[in-house]
Amino acid sequence: MKPAVDRNPGLTPALLVLTASGAVALGHQLLWTRRMIDLLGATTESSARVFGCFFLGLALGAAFMSRWISRVTRPWRAIAAVEFGVACFSIPILWLPLWSDWIWPYLGFSRLIEWQGALVKLILSVVIVLPPAFLMGMTMPLALTAVFDAGNEGERHNVPLYAANTLGGALGLG
Repeated sequence: MKPAVDRNPGLTPALLVLTASGAVALGHQLLWTRRMIDLLGATTESSARVFGCFFLGLALGAAFMSRWISRVTRPWRAIAAVEFGVACFSIPILWLPLWSDWIWPYLGFSRLIEWQGALVKLILSVVIVLPPAFLMGMTMPLALTAVFDAGNEGERHNVPLYAANTLGGALGLG
């Protein structure tokens, strides 16, 4: 008896994309945490702010895409656009010190430790981390749609796809 052949041509690319996407997402999150700690200070508050914006962005992106997924006619093209958007929105973190060095001297010590400093830190975290994380959150619904569209048995591939994304995340931390 021959082994069953997987007849879903979208599964292998989706596994590869989600593994790479998971690695890149956690790699970005680590970079954002380090860069934002350089800017905001090495406190648990700074780390929590970055983690919060990252996971909020993922959740909002997935929720947004889940509501609009029925309008996506070419999920692979949408995944490519989303990943390109992640790359573009991630560029500002690389030059963060160049365009933000003036903030802390302008605020001064007294306003830095009061509500003005907390507000600036929150705004910077949201502006830097939330947009690319929002786009990252769109990847899983799009990949699931690509697999579902490629074959009728797409639902049985949910667990391997989530596992590939999680494995990629673990690899991205290395």
